[in-house]
Amino acid sequence: MHETAHVLIHPHSDVPEADREKVCHRFAGAILIPREVFKADWGGRRRRISLEELKDLKRRYGISIAAIMRRALDLGLIDPALYRRFCITQKSQDWHHREPGEYLGVEISSRFKQLVLRALSEEIISMSKGAALLGVSIEDLRARLSDFA
Repeated sequence: MHETAHVLIHPHSDVPEADREKVCHRFAGAILIPREVFKADWGGRRRRISLEELKDLKRRYGISIAAIMRRALDLGLIDPALYRRFCITQKSQDWHHREPGEYLGVEISSRFKQLVLRALSEEIISMSKGAALLGVSIEDLRARLSDFA
């Protein structure tokens, strides 16, 4: 989708060269995850998000965690400070070369898991309640969760 944007934008636009990459990234994000679909899955404006939630979105959509976070920023679902913290973590963990999570190309429902992970990130439910709902140990859940806030 990114490369398609280059083909569509380049000959028909006065977008400055320096901004073309950003425009192409936004175009690809909008095509791959439309605004209403993304907002419904993301669940509104967020102050925190766990890596496990991001990996789950990556598995479902087949796009990078970096693209997911950028889409959230573009749609105003996270603030620039959270996005900066994510970028710092991404760089320090060398995710440009090996990002966590996989896209398996298999579509499965994970809405319940997503809601439990969000409730944990937003501190709506306790770690023990989240572990019980997901059928994992507290230690396993704690090891899988890390956030950027």
